[in-house]
Order: sequence, then structure tokens, then C-alpha cells
Amino acid sequence: MIGSVKKILKPMVRGIFDFGISEYERRTERRLSDISCQLSQIEQKRLFLTYKQMLAEKRLPQIKDVGFRAFSQTDEDGILLYLFSLIGTTNKICVDLAFESPFGANTSNLICNWGWSGFLICGSDANVTFSKNFFLSNPDTKLSPPLILKKWITAENINDILFENGL
Repeated sequence: MIGSVKKILKPMVRGIFDFGISEYERRTERRLSDISCQLSQIEQKRLFLTYKQMLAEKRLPQIKDVGFRAFSQTDEDGILLYLFSLIGTTNKICVDLAFESPFGANTSNLICNWGWSGFLICGSDANVTFSKNFFLSNPDTKLSPPLILKKWITAENINDILFENGL
């Protein structure tokens, strides 16, 4: 009798223990990610102000020297930060017509670290689902995630898509 109870309880206890460990690891990973995002935001805001100061002093760096990647594939995140620090912004709405994933997109940094609204058009159900989950789990976008639309874009439908969504 005791042997059969042990046989039942042992896997249950092991499962509870494993769940507790993996949940702890997930929470720790999430906290580290949140700290990293906060540091990135602070560094980017400092860089933004530095560019504004450099503009006032008329000693700007060359565009080839300002690139960095937070989410983009190459240096677009840094270049966009640089350009917007110089020219300013109006409505802070970004549109990405061939959005595939938050990673590799040049709009994700604007949405996650700069508070921009986003309208992202994606052609894949799987990528839409992944991206929605990403933005809903990100501490800076979960309350106001970007609109992600699954649509194939053509020259014939792009104006209607934008108009129908208030752009």
C-alpha cells in the first residue's frame, strides 16, 4: 500500500517541484529583461538629449556613426533616434507595411522604448499571434499594444487599408 502511494505521489511532487523551479526561472528571466529594457531606455534618452545638444552647438556626427540595433536588423534604431532627435515628431504613430516580428523591425524600438503607437501589417497568422503576445507581455506596451493587422498588401489595396484604419 505504501509503495503504491509513493509511486503516485513521487511524480506529483516532482511535477510540482519542476513547475516551481521553471516558474522561478521565468520570473527571474522576465525581471532581468525588464531591467535591460529600462537601461536601454535610459541610455537612448540620454543619447537623444546629447544629439539635441550637439545640434544646438552645430557639431553633429555623421549618420554612419549613429546607428545601433535594439530591435532592428541592422542600425535603423539608432539612425531613427538620431533623425527624430534632430527633426522632432508630431503624432508619434508608426506604420510598418511588411511587419514580420518585433525582432528585426525598425518600428519596435519606437513602440517599446519611445511610446509610439503602431499600426503593423503582417501577412502571416503565426507572426501576428507571436507579435501580439510579445507586445502584450512587454511591460511598456501591454496596456497599449500596437494594432497588428493580418493582410496582404497590394498597390490596389494599400490606400483603403490605411484609410479604413484611420491613417
